Parts: sequence; structure tokens; C-alpha cells
Amino acid sequence: MLNHTTGEDITVLHAELVDNECIAVKVQIDDKIGMLWLRYWEPFITPDKYSPYRLEILFELSNYIKLEDTTFRNRFEYMRMKILTYG
Repeated sequence: MLNHTTGEDITVLHAELVDNECIAVKVQIDDKIGMLWLRYWEPFITPDKYSPYRLEILFELSNYIKLEDTTFRNRFEYMRMKILTYG
């Protein structure tokens, strides 16, 4: 998905539920690959350099989740909704 302000392409390569409050995400922005952590409390995204891409990352995470099995998908979707609600 393209970032609407920078035009950079954002893709979620991998995601893991670390615990009931955090999702670790491997993300690619154009040709750079990095890891970030999503939470529903402050700070919402760590490291902070990924904050401008928050909406695109959450959208791409939703697409990534759809590819997983049902139990896994339900846990991720629950966390993603908490992040959207509280973050």
C-alpha cells in the first residue's frame, strides 16, 4: 500500500503476536526492511520512525492476517482492533 504523503510502498512481510498486548511486525518500506512493535498504549509504534506509516501498516497487517488460520487470525484481529480503538 502506498503512503499517501510520501508515496512510499509499505508491505507487511511477517507478524507475530508477542503477548496479549503487543504485535511484532516485519515491514518493508520501499527497499528498506525493519521490525516494529504495535501496542494499544503509549508508545503505539516502536521505534517511532514508523509512526507516519501507522494506518498503512494496520491496513497491510489486516491483509496479512487474512492469510493465516482462523485461531491465529482471531487473536491478531482482536489486537488490531484494540490498537485502532485505543491508539
